[in-house]
Amino acid sequence: MLGPLLAVACALLAAACGTLSSGRRWGEDATLLPGFDRLGKAAKNAALDPWTWVPAGGAAVLSIAGWDENIVAWARGHHPLYGSPEHAEDMGHVMRAIAQDAWIASLVATPSGDETLPWMVAKGQGFLVEWSAVALTDKLTTVLKEAVDRPRPDGSDTHSFPSSGASNTSVMAMLAHRNLDSIDLDDTAHDAMVVGLGLTEAAEGWSRVEAGKHHVTDVLVGTALGNFMGHFIHDAFLGLPEDVRIEGWMLPGDGAALAVSFRF
Repeated sequence: MLGPLLAVACALLAAACGTLSSGRRWGEDATLLPGFDRLGKAAKNAALDPWTWVPAGGAAVLSIAGWDENIVAWARGHHPLYGSPEHAEDMGHVMRAIAQDAWIASLVATPSGDETLPWMVAKGQGFLVEWSAVALTDKLTTVLKEAVDRPRPDGSDTHSFPSSGASNTSVMAMLAHRNLDSIDLDDTAHDAMVVGLGLTEAAEGWSRVEAGKHHVTDVLVGTALGNFMGHFIHDAFLGLPEDVRIEGWMLPGDGAALAVSFRF
């Protein structure tokens, strides 16, 4: 276990020097006023991202088919992955801690230059944007819990929907994912880390089902919510300069063409 973790840490630290491909520092262009056009595009693309719509769609299918109660009853009766409710509860805490550590590590590893003061300012701005995504996700989850008032499978209270563990894990995993896109890693390392983040989300979500604290639909909606918020807040407010790309071409004769594209 220690070997892969050290390899990941070394890869991130090696990539942390320098700046983004545009020459700007990560976090330097964070903004409180992204504009309605950028907000709309960020919201649209966050909703269309598979990390958002796949769990949301899965929750809808389970609810319509009436499988939700059957799955949680089977999971609580067999404990196929964790063996007991207590172990499932403990592993849920571990998975959330892993997601949090991955988010912070990826934030620190993003390239924000080599000068101490500008690095600290850029990191601080970027951290405030991403922390806002985590805080807003947690608040929205709480509001939904109180509005829906769904009993937990174990009957302990009526705050089952959606799962705060799933939403918090997912927003931090998505932020880590978006940060990795700004780090100069080879494709194999990048893809392996993204897969690891996805497995962390899945392991945390299932732990809540086996522990009897949530239905599967609670977890899936929490996952969709966290991924949406992480994607949306990051892309709308962080203002990474590589989101705007200017390209030019020479046309036959004396003409030329200029294109500006936005990545969300």
